[in-house]
Amino acid sequence: PSALDNRPLTGEEVWERVPQAVLVSATPGAEMALLCGPSPRVTELVVRPTGIPDPHVAVVDVAPLGGYEDHLLAQIEARVARRERTLVTCITKASAEALSDFLSGHGVSSIALHSGVKPLERLRLLAQLRSGELDVLVGCNLLREGLDLPEVSLVCVLNADKQGL
Repeated sequence: PSALDNRPLTGEEVWERVPQAVLVSATPGAEMALLCGPSPRVTELVVRPTGIPDPHVAVVDVAPLGGYEDHLLAQIEARVARRERTLVTCITKASAEALSDFLSGHGVSSIALHSGVKPLERLRLLAQLRSGELDVLVGCNLLREGLDLPEVSLVCVLNADKQGL
């Protein structure tokens, strides 16, 4: 909108004409707080460059469940039924390979990804995960790699309480 004399409206003139607004800012500051009034309703939404919102985080103590394997398998099978993918991160290459073998033995299409996998093979495995050929990618240092895949609906961090993760 512009004024009759073909100049931009001042802030005060805009707010006289706009009864309600949703204000969005990457860096909200004092001016935004003033515009929102004495009791603003503020909602924070963190969106990654890929457009994926930050996930819900749940901590599961698996000790009372008798270990993580059965719980993890049930969570993964629920995702597979919905045609969604899972990332599982472990502390060591050996544990990633062992878990991938365990999942494969239970009919889940999975593969271990670690530093022993060549870069071109990594890209092929990620493409297979995204296309649905693989259901689960098990690896170490997956969080450090910054994998942001829209097909992934579950990220499991095993032994998150241990040093090195």
